[in-house]
Parts: sequence; C-alpha cells; structure tokens
Amino acid sequence: MVNPDGTSLRRILPYFLEMVSWSPDGESIVFGAGAQIFKMRFTGTTFDTTTVTQLTFEGRNFFPAWSPDGEWIAYDSNSESPNGMNFIWLMRRDGSEKRRITYEPSQGEIRMPHWSANGNKITHIRYLVGAFSSEIFSMDSNGTNPKRLTLNNSTDYYPRYSPDPAIGGAGGTKIAFWSKLGDGLGNIWVMNADGSNPQQLTTEGTTDWLSWSPVGRRIVYVNHSWTDWTYANGTIWVVNVETGEKQQLTFNHPKK
Repeated sequence: MVNPDGTSLRRILPYFLEMVSWSPDGESIVFGAGAQIFKMRFTGTTFDTTTVTQLTFEGRNFFPAWSPDGEWIAYDSNSESPNGMNFIWLMRRDGSEKRRITYEPSQGEIRMPHWSANGNKITHIRYLVGAFSSEIFSMDSNGTNPKRLTLNNSTDYYPRYSPDPAIGGAGGTKIAFWSKLGDGLGNIWVMNADGSNPQQLTTEGTTDWLSWSPVGRRIVYVNHSWTDWTYANGTIWVVNVETGEKQQLTFNHPKK
C-alpha cells in the first residue's frame, strides 16, 4: 500500500496476492491468492491480517469487484463449468449466496467484471467465436442484456467504470480499459460508457491492471515499458484523464 502522493510505501501481506479491490466503505479489501478469493479488514491505518477470510473454495476464481452498496462481490470462476471456462458469478460480501449470472460456453469465456456507479450495470470482457481477442461488453447486473462496446478486434482487458458523481466523479459515464489497439504494446484507454469516443492515455506500454481515483480525475496503473528495464519498468504511475499529465509514485532499483 502507498499514499496517493507516493509516500509511505508499506507491505500488506508477506505472500503473493493480486486483483485487490477496496470495499465502498474503505473498511475491507478482497483479493485473489492461489486462484481463490479472500477478504481482509482495514483498521484505518493498516490491515488486520488476523481477519483474512477465504470466500471461495470451488474452482478457480479471479477478479473480485465490490458492488457500490458493498453487499455483493462480482467475480469470475470456472466452478460448475464442465469445460473449465470462466464466467461471471455473484456472492454476498460474506461469501454466501453464490450464483452464476453468465454462461455461454459455445461463445467463449466471460470475465473481469466491474460495477457501474449505480449498481445497475456490470462491464466485463468476452471472448467470441471466430475472434482471437477479447472485447469489452456491458450487461445488466443480473447478467441479462449484454452489449458489445469495443469493435477493434484487439485484445481488450480490465474495463473499469468511472466513479460515483456524489463524490465529484464522472458517475459511470466513462470506462477505462487496457488495449493492444494501435502499436500492440498494450496501453490505457478511456471511452464513453456506450463505447463511443475511445481515447488513448498512455503510450509507453503498461500492464493490464488499472483503477480510477475516487473523484474520477486520475487513473493509477503499472508501467511496463518494453524498452526500459531499469527504473521505470514495473512501477506505479497515475495519469490525469483530462490533461494526460503523468506522475510516478514508486521507484525501483535498476536490474543488474
């Protein structure tokens, strides 16, 4: 964990974890480890490691995302999938009432869910028959009415709705995502929630992980330049969505 200005970098847990998602009230995180999903409480200054609770036990589970009201967690799983493909599920914040809301094995996997600010929509990726890339879709939060948002036939990952307008953000009018569109390196893009007006924010090459700031003005991401394997590579940055201005938050020692 690190402060928004890059200070006070500290380690959360002494083992590998990924796909971290804050609860809306800021009191807990969910995260992935070993293809299962866990929850842990935050005391306000640090994480309480004695509260780590495993929420999933069957199949391989990834990309947990809290609903805006904090009551539900969306994620993707291959549980109850005979061919091992991952589809989107919902569960209560305590891990109960699990149910699969998408299942189209003849079409391809459906993964990486993220809720709109009002909780009515979930954006996600889908793999389609005859396509060699993932595309971004939206759907109702019960899994119905899917709508394709990207038509670029390039690999698109990790869509994220912009935040709630009650705290100054765009209120789900934008979706940020990672795409190999263009130079094929993979960079951060932003588009309108209906898929229109896609705009590229980074050019140096990034990983596919990203997250909005609470007021929706900046996006945090991980630099992954294929030409610079020293200080910049694998470091955390933020980019201003309106101006394109970037700020580096973490600094690594160069590889020997």
